[in-house]
Amino acid sequence: MGPEDVAQIGLLWSGEAASPKNPFDVAWSPLGDIIAVSSPSQAGVALWDAALGRPTRVLKDPTGIYRGIGNVAWSSDGTRLAAIVDPDKESMNLTWSIDIWRVSDGEVLLRIPSLRGSELDWSPDDRTLASGQALYDAETGVRLWAPGGVFYLDAFSPDGSLVAGRGTGGEVRVYDVATGLAWLTLPPHQIAVSAVSWSTTDTLSSGAWDGQLFAWPSLSQTAGDPGSPLAAESAGIYALSWAPNGRLLLSGHLDHVARLWDEGLAELREFEHGGIVGSVSWSPDGSRFVTGADDGVLRVWGLANP
Repeated sequence: MGPEDVAQIGLLWSGEAASPKNPFDVAWSPLGDIIAVSSPSQAGVALWDAALGRPTRVLKDPTGIYRGIGNVAWSSDGTRLAAIVDPDKESMNLTWSIDIWRVSDGEVLLRIPSLRGSELDWSPDDRTLASGQALYDAETGVRLWAPGGVFYLDAFSPDGSLVAGRGTGGEVRVYDVATGLAWLTLPPHQIAVSAVSWSTTDTLSSGAWDGQLFAWPSLSQTAGDPGSPLAAESAGIYALSWAPNGRLLLSGHLDHVARLWDEGLAELREFEHGGIVGSVSWSPDGSRFVTGADDGVLRVWGLANP
């Protein structure tokens, strides 16, 4: 799907995925057949059939203890699913964790005690996980490094050598994955950054709670001098996701709207929802996308005949 197809996009199906006023996360699998749905109000990750529009099974905590699920992310081969899991308040264990399921049989392969989580991203080679305020080895669970301060690591560069983090003061900082050293600090937003996303064509986008949207083309090739960003203004931004081909940027907003932008941040289309659009994700072929809003409804959009 490209900018020329945007006018043809429509709602393909929708379904009740969570209780109203409960934000939930969505992630389309790399194989294209499953949409993972998680929510702090549910004790597992629901796997929805992407074609039929219905849940087929749930990945659960093997201990049976209720712990809400935050953001989810797929490994690039689609065999594993990682999720940020809330602390177990009943036992007074106030440690967050990253749980990694093997999707084929629902076994939890690894539970990683973690710092407070937010977004979650696998490195392109599936060896590393960025979550909240630290980077982790995805095979052993070892914490590799933490950036220090209040920075949340959210998105790897296309080649996996860099990872972008957002700060509470409006900063976006890029770190060297191998060393944990800050590689570049970008000119800040006016208020806290709420989401970042790195495209396959090497454009890093960042959005803030005031609706300010930036994009930094060819960021990893800038040799420390990114120049001025492309910029746009909209309603408060909650989530960002680049299409697989890097030609379209999808955003979720506080004003109950999802928006599509082209590479130059020209707005192409708006999609109205019944609540805050807190999560967005593309299908691997780029012909469809899924949105999660806090009206509790999961919606899949795309070309009727891609």
